[in-house]
Amino acid sequence: MKKQLIRLLFCAGLLLGLLTVGAAAGYSGTPKQPAGSGTAESPYLISSAEELYWFAGLVNGDSNAIGNEGSQNTAAWAVLTNDISVNDKVLNPDGTLSDNVDNFTRWAPIGNTSNNYTGTFDGRGFTISGLYYSGDASYIGLFGRVGSGGVVKSLRVADSYLRGGGNVGGICGFNAGTITYCDNSGAVTGDNNIGGICGYTVSTVMYCSNSGAVSGNISVGGVFGGSDRAANADPGVPDDLISNCGNSGAVTGVQKVGGVGGKIQYEDPAPLVIRYCFNVGTVDGDSEVGGVCGDNLKSNGISECFWLDTTCAEGFGHENGDIAEAKTADQFASGEVLTLLNLAYVDPWRQALGTDPYPVLDGSQNVVIQSGDGYKNLVFDEEGFCAEN
Repeated sequence: MKKQLIRLLFCAGLLLGLLTVGAAAGYSGTPKQPAGSGTAESPYLISSAEELYWFAGLVNGDSNAIGNEGSQNTAAWAVLTNDISVNDKVLNPDGTLSDNVDNFTRWAPIGNTSNNYTGTFDGRGFTISGLYYSGDASYIGLFGRVGSGGVVKSLRVADSYLRGGGNVGGICGFNAGTITYCDNSGAVTGDNNIGGICGYTVSTVMYCSNSGAVSGNISVGGVFGGSDRAANADPGVPDDLISNCGNSGAVTGVQKVGGVGGKIQYEDPAPLVIRYCFNVGTVDGDSEVGGVCGDNLKSNGISECFWLDTTCAEGFGHENGDIAEAKTADQFASGEVLTLLNLAYVDPWRQALGTDPYPVLDGSQNVVIQSGDGYKNLVFDEEGFCAEN
């Protein structure tokens, strides 16, 4: 019981910020340097869209944003101190793009082909909303490219529209670093390697969720579009690159389309790539379509993953097979899937039985435990003691 309480408090501390909603300021069009020096000891304190644009300019080496006397820094550290709104009402209530695009300020992703972001960006649970980019360029997202050693954590992207050519994601276009505790509810679309969190990843994506609509042509997924384990030479990266992630957004593509990932590939010896993940969003495509993964080039690349059996006609994806399991809506709602997801790590998933139809990354919710032939919420009182055994 003590172990469960410690786990609950640990997750609550890490994830409660994801639910924080504060006052958001719009973008005035003039980048502004935030307080701080960009080091681990004194990170930039970003509280407005003006400061966010300045930070993007700092990483990208854009003198128009940071001034001619500014010095580029791709490894700068930063934290959010407030919710930030770049544009207002980018998406309509039904999730489609607003007709007011001519008045939107275009977003310039943090990091690009020449400048990988290698610092640490801590969102502290705040939300960045109103990002807008529509074009044919690649590496599009809040971050364009996160390089080896780069960390992006604890933030949400909402009410945003990101459309590019290849490698497009709500959080980042390309990831060779670490993405944790991030959430996207904006619309993401493009041609190939399109994902709700990352367009293409060769490194760690953990504790992330997507509820936004994701669409593209080839390699399209609710969490990531494409992944290549062999491309990552860092021995410190866990074998299961994508773990404890969930998707509830609609995923639409043509080929290699999956609820969690579009395509995974790697060389022997083949490690696990997707583990402890689930999908409850609809998945639609013409070929190589899967409830969890559309194209899995090795039969043992997926483990302990689950998908809602009504979301996808070809739930097992590629003919080489994955071992994702189809589950009914009742199995998701009852706590059965949550219990299976929480067999490892720090039990990040929570669920209010009778209210939440599927697991959520919300540390304030109660723990679900197996009780006899069923499942129940483990409730704690105000002093942190177990109120129900």
